[in-house]
Amino acid sequence: MGCSPPRRRSPPRRRAAKRSGLLDYGTWRINSDSCLLDPMQREVNVAPLTDSKALLMVSCEVGAYNVIDLAFEVTRSAPYVARGISLTLPFTPPRGERQLELINAEYDTSSGQLYTFSKGRGLGDCSTATRWRFNGSDFTLSESAEESTCDAWHSSDDWLTLWVSRSSPEASP
Repeated sequence: MGCSPPRRRSPPRRRAAKRSGLLDYGTWRINSDSCLLDPMQREVNVAPLTDSKALLMVSCEVGAYNVIDLAFEVTRSAPYVARGISLTLPFTPPRGERQLELINAEYDTSSGQLYTFSKGRGLGDCSTATRWRFNGSDFTLSESAEESTCDAWHSSDDWLTLWVSRSSPEASP
């Protein structure tokens, strides 16, 4: 590892203007054919992925206990260019669907991980949960777990683990 000078950060006003532009882009410019919610009802979240790219998540469908987002990798400077992000499991799960929707998705900027939690019912006792890591160009699956029985008995620690990725050698103790 080399030693490099600290990165210069944009002044707060400039960072706020960039964020505001991305929020506006996510609210008003996402194709309404693929996003069912009216722009005034959408929740838009922006998080940095790299120095030049951001993750833009737009809520597009809302149910009783699940929110479905569309996700985009978007340039952090205008003119904004967006590329849709899709999550595809590297295996076929019991329910048979490899392509996932971003349900109740959250992105942790400190770890670079994207979490999804698809509830089978409001209690969240029968659900599918995934964790994805951004590798600089794509999101790759780190972990997937599922509980198909709605019994108000099993906690997420007891769910069937369907996939766990191997940690890289530099991440090992």
